[in-house]
Amino acid sequence: LLTGWLWYAGMLVPVAGFVAVGYHGLADRFTYLPSIGIAIVLVFGLADLVQGRRKLTMAAGILAVAAVLCLTIMTRNQVRHWRDITTLYRHTLAHSARNPVIHFNLGSAYRDQGQAAEAARQFEQIVAGDPVYVIVLIELGNLRLNEGQYAPAVDYWSRALALEPDNYMARMNLGWGLAAMGRLDEAIDEYLELVASHPHDPNLLTKLAVFLLEDTDHRDSAAARRYAEEACRQTSYADPAILFALAQTLAAENDRARAMEVARRAGQLAAAGGDQNLSQAIEGWVVRLGR
Repeated sequence: LLTGWLWYAGMLVPVAGFVAVGYHGLADRFTYLPSIGIAIVLVFGLADLVQGRRKLTMAAGILAVAAVLCLTIMTRNQVRHWRDITTLYRHTLAHSARNPVIHFNLGSAYRDQGQAAEAARQFEQIVAGDPVYVIVLIELGNLRLNEGQYAPAVDYWSRALALEPDNYMARMNLGWGLAAMGRLDEAIDEYLELVASHPHDPNLLTKLAVFLLEDTDHRDSAAARRYAEEACRQTSYADPAILFALAQTLAAENDRARAMEVARRAGQLAAAGGDQNLSQAIEGWVVRLGR
């Protein structure tokens, strides 16, 4: 009794709440090691009680076998809920009506499996109950963007930014969505604001450069080239996609010789990295530029 109790109490100390361990208040796994103490009490205590008593020993044996059989059946039933991650989360939701964390986890699992409609349904249940979950609004916007529904996507990202004006991902995606809708001026404004606070993000600089070239009404090829060159410097001129963007800005400024030189270098890097689609796209672009 003493050994079992001390084992049980001692193993509970790390998860008893005296010291914070993660963000879980309760978890099944917290009982795994402490339960060994209970087993010590039951098994060795019962063995001592029936020692030398034949009928009690037989009864204890039957009781032990029955307990093992019951636990086996219960374990088998429980393991079915762990067949895969979506089954586990659906089972959890069946026993907890309001659980935004599990709704988010289940939605993320559906998203990763390519089940966009199911993912959106889980995310929307969270927003319907509490619209302040910024990450959920961002995820909903991403799903709508992938479906080609740009206006709803922009709406979700705008709502996320209204809650967290400094959220990098929400503003980045909002700019992308605005550009997809043809609202390049607004997209450029969003990216300029981002660049002011994140001047060392080469992907951001590259996208801004491309937007500046695509904005036919207010094209600024000189600014586009500066952003593309800065992105290239930050990546040591080793990223083929960013180099290709620089080549496009150079071509827009009528520096065709350097544009072709940079594009060929980008094509070589893309081919060496196994990105055949980008390599072929660059090769085709160089051919068209040389005509």
